[in-house]
Amino acid sequence: MTYRDIAEDREIRVKTVQQIGGKTFFLRDGCWVDSVLTEAQEKKVQRIRRFGQEYFDLLRRHGQSAGKYFAMEGDVTLVLDGQAYAFSSN
Repeated sequence: MTYRDIAEDREIRVKTVQQIGGKTFFLRDGCWVDSVLTEAQEKKVQRIRRFGQEYFDLLRRHGQSAGKYFAMEGDVTLVLDGQAYAFSSN
C-alpha cells in the first residue's frame, strides 16, 4: 500500500499485507497473521520455535505446498488444516 505525504511531498510505501501462494497475511502487532485465523483458532494456537524439531516435523508433514509460508521472515501465525501455528524466532 502506498500513500502520499503532502507535507513532505513524497510517496510512502507501507507493507501491512502480503500474499503468498493462496494465502493472505496481515501485519498485526509485528506478527504476520493468516487472514483465515478465527478467534477460536487463535485461542488454541500451537506455539513453535522457528527451526526447532516441531517446526521441521510440521514442515515435513505438510510438504512443499506449505514451504513458502515457513520461509516468511519474522513472527508468523499460520493456519494449516484448521490448526493455528505461531512461529517465533525467539
